[in-house]
Amino acid sequence: MRGDYTLRATTPDGDGQIVPTSLVANGQIRVTDVTLRGLGTVTGVVLDADGVSPRTAQVVLTYTGFDGIGQVKELTKTVTGDQLVTPSLPGETTCGAVCAGGGTACSGRFTARLRWASPIGCRP
Repeated sequence: MRGDYTLRATTPDGDGQIVPTSLVANGQIRVTDVTLRGLGTVTGVVLDADGVSPRTAQVVLTYTGFDGIGQVKELTKTVTGDQLVTPSLPGETTCGAVCAGGGTACSGRFTARLRWASPIGCRP
């Protein structure tokens, strides 16, 4: 009955992990640790084509996660970049955005909580 198996554990909110494990004999007891990945925050600023002016826009985030029955699949989340550009969380930056009147008190920032996501910074 030797075999390689996959242990899959998920929570109702879709957090989870897949871990490989092996059994070498009938009746064998195998302890396997499964570490849930948790949630991450993705935040950024939508800039106009000039690379400086922030703007309000729909942002579609695509990431890999578990669906409701524990299968790994590509998921998407749509958010609107309509928050103030001014950083509100530790580690956030303005991504070089400058509002029309100067400063960062205009719309353009988006924030999304995603399963398994990692924070991202400004991209050129």
